[in-house]
Amino acid sequence: MVITDTGAVMTKRYFHAIDILILKGQIKGLRSFAMNYDLNYLSLLAARKEPTKHILKPEWLPILVTDFYVSADYLLTGRGRIFTKEVKVEEPQPKKRTARSQKTATV
Repeated sequence: MVITDTGAVMTKRYFHAIDILILKGQIKGLRSFAMNYDLNYLSLLAARKEPTKHILKPEWLPILVTDFYVSADYLLTGRGRIFTKEVKVEEPQPKKRTARSQKTATV
């Protein structure tokens, strides 16, 4: 299959948006993203590593658009802002201490 330059650039924009979502804490990583949306992780990985050889599946696009507010216009054309809404940064939550860990800490 021949992937056009336009298709390869769209794929790069898709994974650029995912990278931003990972940095912002909205997605843990590519593997968890694939698992959460029942996507083939190896297909995602192949498209990411070689966008000129592996196709970005059209059914992957609505996930970012509907669940993460990524602009469809940006993904398809590269025009405009990446996000249609501001993506909030997740603050790391402190781990909850269990009764057992509290007992160990005081001993």
